[in-house]
Amino acid sequence: MIIDSRSGSKLYPIMSGEKKGAAAAVCRAGMFAMSEFYRVAHAARMKKLSAAPALRLDVPVVSVGNITLGGTGKTPICRMLASGFAERGMNPGIATRGYGREGSGSIILSSRADALSWHSCGDEPILYLEDSRPVAVDIDRARGARSLIDRFSCGSIVLDDGFQFVTLARDADIAVIDACNPFGFGKLFPAGLLREPLTELKRATLFWMTRIDAAGAEKTAQTRDALSSMFPGTPIVESVYKISGAKRIGEGESPGLDSIRGASALAVSGLGNPEQFERTVANVTGEAVIAYRFTDHHPYGDADLERVEDAAARAGADWIVTTEKDAVRLPGHFKPRRAWIKLLIDVDIASGSRHVEDILNLRRDTAGGAGAL
Repeated sequence: MIIDSRSGSKLYPIMSGEKKGAAAAVCRAGMFAMSEFYRVAHAARMKKLSAAPALRLDVPVVSVGNITLGGTGKTPICRMLASGFAERGMNPGIATRGYGREGSGSIILSSRADALSWHSCGDEPILYLEDSRPVAVDIDRARGARSLIDRFSCGSIVLDDGFQFVTLARDADIAVIDACNPFGFGKLFPAGLLREPLTELKRATLFWMTRIDAAGAEKTAQTRDALSSMFPGTPIVESVYKISGAKRIGEGESPGLDSIRGASALAVSGLGNPEQFERTVANVTGEAVIAYRFTDHHPYGDADLERVEDAAARAGADWIVTTEKDAVRLPGHFKPRRAWIKLLIDVDIASGSRHVEDILNLRRDTAGGAGAL
């Protein structure tokens, strides 16, 4: 059973062509016309941003972004790269926009105690702070990155969701590709999920394909071949997400993954790609799951959580399972009536690990250049 309260959930079957009929065809035509306006506006914006030379900092900058709307799994990759830089003594900082936060302006955070709530900075920064990484939340990522260097002597910068932020030079430009839906139905928003035309992937210095296990070997190979054909010579990394543990939300001891096996679960998430998370929960429990879907970055309220817990009670679910990012957005006063856990997720590289090592071994030399990949 799927309970889908996402604002755009009715549009996805139209975008994909799954929904047939005259009404869907008319809707697709209208969405395509709107996408042409989007194309012109985006081209004008990128031309303006590219008019001046990109700012180059004195430390290596690695951008992790994508070309599609919705979740491709950038956050775990940012956390992995930051950990890799930290292990090499390069004191990483993370520059991010802070999507979904209230207000604007620049916020510089050095510890979890600095962030009063996710409302002030967004949900991803809270996760980075839990890893003890300094974070700059600023729509101007160049200004934020410079602040990290000036205030915390950061020796490396991870640019979160930076593929379209071309005013800051980067030494590695990673485009994250969801192997399950790699090219956003092949159309610009709102006809599809593309943020830019596919040709703009030419800016990427590396493609990082995620969720290859969910896509399957055949579809993964097709995507790999398509990328290699369109952009020959650009390295490709392939990865899956693995569950490293589970943590209880609220009072009680956190369960081991083995103890969840065979349990019934309700998976609740506000993600751009909830299907993969739901498959992950099913893989952990070994059972079919009930899914409760909210819009990406949804700010959970008391009424939302009451509906979720009521649905879990009606279904007899043993656990309500959510993501680390969703757990950040739960109200501070929330006291679960039922058993809640969040799954802890790591990145597991299936192929192309040497390309990741090349990025992590970047060094800025005294002449102001970075080591080549």
